[in-house]
Amino acid sequence: MAGIGLLTGMTTVMFGFGGGFVAVPVVVWADAVLGGDAMRVATATSALVMVVNAGFATLVTSRQVLRALRGSGALLLLRRRLTRRHDSEPEALRWHLDRCGELDAILDRSTVDDFTVDTTTGSVTDIAASVIKQAGWL
Repeated sequence: MAGIGLLTGMTTVMFGFGGGFVAVPVVVWADAVLGGDAMRVATATSALVMVVNAGFATLVTSRQVLRALRGSGALLLLRRRLTRRHDSEPEALRWHLDRCGELDAILDRSTVDDFTVDTTTGSVTDIAASVIKQAGWL
């Protein structure tokens, strides 16, 4: 079992997979005496490991980062957009990512209501005008 644990850990670190790819089949094999329930036990075990890992990651992640992500759930989308925008400017990318929490706190203190502006179409001028209009600044 220790060898299987090491294999799972190594494949997770090296390739980004391990739990479902290695551990579930091993748990099914190890619990074969359970018959048809072996797959349920393996799936439940894998789900429990994911929940524990997600909980641990939440506990160790700084509150500033969690506040910046609150309600949006779009860390990957934000990171992807910023990375595309600043792909040749690593310093600018780092600055923007580091500043997310600060900007979120500023917006929380402001009296501006939440609203959404579609930035996928339109010129910069059109998007800015939409922000000004929805914020009620003019």
